[in-house]
Amino acid sequence: MGKAKKRSGKDVRHNPISRPPVQLPEDISQSIKIELPKNSLFAKLAGTDDEERRRAALTLVAACETREERREVLSLNGVEATVDKLDDAIDDVRLACVGALRNLISDEDEVYCDRLLAADGVGKTLTLFRKEMEVVTSTPVEKQTDEVIGVHMQTAEHCLLLLCSMCEVSQAAVEETTASNAPLLLTSNFESLLRLSPSLALAAAQFLLVISEDNDSVKAQFSADTLRGVVFGGSVDDATRVTLASTMVNVMDRGDIAVVVQPILDIIEKCLQTSVTAIASDVRAIEGDKAAVLRQMFGISHRTLELLANMLVATDIIVEDGEDGWEEGEDEEGGDESANVDEAVDDAVTEAIIARLLSSTLADSVLTLAVHTEERVSAIVQSVPTLDFVSELGEATVCKACDVMGNFGQSGVTSEAMAALLQRFRGELSTIVSRSFSSQQAMVLDASLRSLFGVYKSLIQVHRESSRPSDEFLKMLAGVVTTSDAPDGAREAACALLGSLASSFQEEGILRGTLTAFSTALPAAPLAVATEVLDALFDAFAEDDFNHLLGEAGSIPALEQYVPHFKTLIQQGRKAVDAELIARAKDAHLNLRRFIKYKKSHM
Repeated sequence: MGKAKKRSGKDVRHNPISRPPVQLPEDISQSIKIELPKNSLFAKLAGTDDEERRRAALTLVAACETREERREVLSLNGVEATVDKLDDAIDDVRLACVGALRNLISDEDEVYCDRLLAADGVGKTLTLFRKEMEVVTSTPVEKQTDEVIGVHMQTAEHCLLLLCSMCEVSQAAVEETTASNAPLLLTSNFESLLRLSPSLALAAAQFLLVISEDNDSVKAQFSADTLRGVVFGGSVDDATRVTLASTMVNVMDRGDIAVVVQPILDIIEKCLQTSVTAIASDVRAIEGDKAAVLRQMFGISHRTLELLANMLVATDIIVEDGEDGWEEGEDEEGGDESANVDEAVDDAVTEAIIARLLSSTLADSVLTLAVHTEERVSAIVQSVPTLDFVSELGEATVCKACDVMGNFGQSGVTSEAMAALLQRFRGELSTIVSRSFSSQQAMVLDASLRSLFGVYKSLIQVHRESSRPSDEFLKMLAGVVTTSDAPDGAREAACALLGSLASSFQEEGILRGTLTAFSTALPAAPLAVATEVLDALFDAFAEDDFNHLLGEAGSIPALEQYVPHFKTLIQQGRKAVDAELIARAKDAHLNLRRFIKYKKSHM
């Protein structure tokens, strides 16, 4: 208990940004008006008139752009009707149907994906991809122009991105796609894809990254030599290089990663420096399609930060300690945590990476992207209001940069250089937390709080006195905990951090403020927040030195009255929330009764 938990709900495997919903080409969107009822649209899509079918398919793309429209399409069995036309004889129909399916599951909603899987969406999408690529590759090189193969290339690219979306949402899609040997097909032909189209190669790289995450069964389908050749070659753009490098880290054994650590860090450092420079540039000076350039710029930033995070995890730099909760009479199992830290830090690869992180510009680049991206995004939108979509891309970049800063805090390294770096991270993360809370940026608040938890925890172990939180910061944390309209994930993270600080410092002022915040938040808190509040409360008041604070606040009688309500929350949440949260809540319910019994006998 006391550890910041991952966000509850479904596990989205990978979330690369710069993958916008499929839009109609401008000339088509202006000429087509969505006036038909959706059932009439699907009737035309199933018809025999080629032009009516084409226009219905193109209209369907636009008819799947909003959440309300997607729900209507779902209710009319539109997923199944659209999948059926993936083998249509008309090129535009196939392209539009793949695009519509991408839009349909853009909410990352399992319902849409389940319907797509039930309609053999994976199999039919892979079949379509292979057929489109056969057309492309069988066309003589001198005739491979956009006019001849353009629509086939676009359709193949959208097929790969549709598979990406499905695999992000559904483990069943991952398993079916892995069994199809699609990763082997793409890996062995990747250099050919690069020659044909950079955007198609990037889509293939994104798919390979998604399918390789936490998927040991797919490793045999990857050729390490092919991946290394592309990643460290000179003919690939940064976005594809970084994405494939992440895939390589996912599928390589730790010993093989050791061989490529330094070259990958070279790539990360170069791309992060490029990102910092690009984000600071004047958007008005961008030539050509500003929106496309900005999507690419933020996409590279996000992917590079993700690659760095993957490197830290894959090379055992992040020390995963156990959850040190309160339970009466319970002894922790699992051995001495310091021994685990020493084992990780003594590893030669880990030492090499840590040295590189501390001596290079990597950490500075991460810090810059975390702190200044929001400011630059505001400047971009003010300069060119039509580019307001970059707000979401910038928010995702800040969140990922915060994540990486939090990963540094879990490194287990106790050197003065690391302590100094963590002090910088703590100061900037605290600023980001305060700023995002006041501006109601839910994603950033959640990410920065969770990262700050790791940074503080490490600092407390290494430099206890210098890591003491200010009264102002503690009040801000208490504000997040007690604000009912703050996002649940952020409230959970704030609870965990506040409880950890109170537990670590064991000072009356901090404990009193923590108890007040928890007592205020608990009665009306949803299940996830209530569980985190109780876990943090048990940690903070595990010892008896400050039982008088519990007595002064009337906490034990209030907790006794709360027990039945918490049990009801658990019962109500059985079908509405994930099993992991229910298990944690049950543990908290058991510990709550033990905590009350123990404190009543010692006060």
